[in-house]
Amino acid sequence: MQLNSNFALIIYSNMKLNSSRGISTLHQWCLLLFTALAFVLPAQGQGNKPLNIKSDYLLVINAYTSDAPWSNALIEPVQKWVSAEQGVALFVEHLNMLMISDTVQFDKVKRAILNKYSDKAPKAVMLLGNPSLLLKDDIRALWGDPPVILCAEEDYFGPDSVYIEKLPIPEGERVPLSTLADRYNMTVLQTKMFPKDDIELLKRMVPGVKKVLLIGDGRYINQQLNYDMERLMAKEYPDLEYRFLSAADMSLEELIAWLETVDIDSTGVLFSSWFSKSDIAGNTVLNANSYRVISNLSVPVFAMKRAVLENSSMVGGCFLDKTPFFTHLQQTIESVLANTPARDIPFYIPPKAVPTFSYPSLLLKGFSIDQCPPASQFIDRPTFYQRNKALIISGGVLMAALLFFLYMHHRVRSLKKLNEAQRQQVEANRELANLFDNMPIAYMKAKLLHDPSGEIADLEICRTNGRFITNFARSIESDRYLGSELFDGDLSVTLQLAKLADAEKRAITYTQYFSESDSYQNIVVTPATKDGYVDAYYVNATQTANRLPWSVHRWSLHSARR
Repeated sequence: MQLNSNFALIIYSNMKLNSSRGISTLHQWCLLLFTALAFVLPAQGQGNKPLNIKSDYLLVINAYTSDAPWSNALIEPVQKWVSAEQGVALFVEHLNMLMISDTVQFDKVKRAILNKYSDKAPKAVMLLGNPSLLLKDDIRALWGDPPVILCAEEDYFGPDSVYIEKLPIPEGERVPLSTLADRYNMTVLQTKMFPKDDIELLKRMVPGVKKVLLIGDGRYINQQLNYDMERLMAKEYPDLEYRFLSAADMSLEELIAWLETVDIDSTGVLFSSWFSKSDIAGNTVLNANSYRVISNLSVPVFAMKRAVLENSSMVGGCFLDKTPFFTHLQQTIESVLANTPARDIPFYIPPKAVPTFSYPSLLLKGFSIDQCPPASQFIDRPTFYQRNKALIISGGVLMAALLFFLYMHHRVRSLKKLNEAQRQQVEANRELANLFDNMPIAYMKAKLLHDPSGEIADLEICRTNGRFITNFARSIESDRYLGSELFDGDLSVTLQLAKLADAEKRAITYTQYFSESDSYQNIVVTPATKDGYVDAYYVNATQTANRLPWSVHRWSLHSARR
């Protein structure tokens, strides 16, 4: 009697966990038995009953258990792709080949699976693992010529008996998979392992390696791997000791105890898989998840399959580049679902192995990136920012502080320069003001005031300097004056010439006698920059005039003619 592998694994794992905590397992045994009946009896009752399938579907047949990391890594993306196809369903069946030991058992499993889909042929069949080729003739007999996609760990196949009895295929009995393509409407995607590359990786990462350990189990694929490793080691690495540790020969506890004693400086450990069978209350339980426990041991373990590395704490390994592989797989599925014969689709053969590492595990086990081969890929490697976050933040803060300091320094210098410029400007203005007030030339700015008829009738003196006040307005305390207040009877000449300067927009030069101050002034009247205003400049010419007695008459005549 065999339990569903998912259910059995969960129950078995929980029982071991609780037992380690000292909890009684009597009720667990009862739960196991009752739940086993609940899972097994319905499965037996429905196993031979065809499913009522109406739409097109893709049938995936996995040679291993539903918990196998390798097959799950293939099934999960296929489920996403197919779910995007309208009208195409996906069904997955697991052969659990490790649970099968003879042809009678295999025939029962085969009939139970194929009978479920006997009423409607699948749109395509996807086989995972070389042992699934045991169904190739039955698929052809039941459904005719459906397209078959094989994800194979090897590029050859052998007699049916080797897959059931878990025996390696000698080199002379290996038949290339290419011979099956036309007859079975098949295309192949290789997901092979790279033993030689893995050994070279061990020699690089563990320079003192003297012994190579391969951890595997009783499945066919590991028997074949051990067979090939023995010959590879003897031929190309005769100086290295080799040993195969199999779940068929020891328990997980024995393996752990054995690995804890190895010299990690001289021992390289490769991991393929660890599928183990246990008998619990008369039921065979299959455990496929022990690789996680093994990966957490102190000894560095290198995986031979990428799916194992991605779901454990193993250090690394050499694998096919998954990006082009999954791209080709998706294109292949889309092609066969679009009615392209699988035999017309070229095989996918990975060109080379890619060294791949789990970045956290690499560091945890004491390795450095510098030890890794060139062009290595790293899983979960932090980004440049994540790796240098503290340094970047500290540098950013320091840079911001430096920029702020430079800004403030520049601002202070600028303010000092501005203050100095303002001080100099104030000083210059003061000097100019002093010069303006004390220069020997009197100055005024005046607004021309018009009477109602439009004629210039007076001046509003808006601005003067000290010399002007001394000469003409010493006795008046005001900021603004009228020309009539200052010049009285002398204003008429000033008004006439101011009017002339404003009208002709040119400077007028003349000499005038001012009776109020008893002085002669050489005067220049110019239009101001603002319309309706004039600027007037006065130079005292009294001394010059007094030295010339006849000058009064001449200037008077001159003024009269103007």
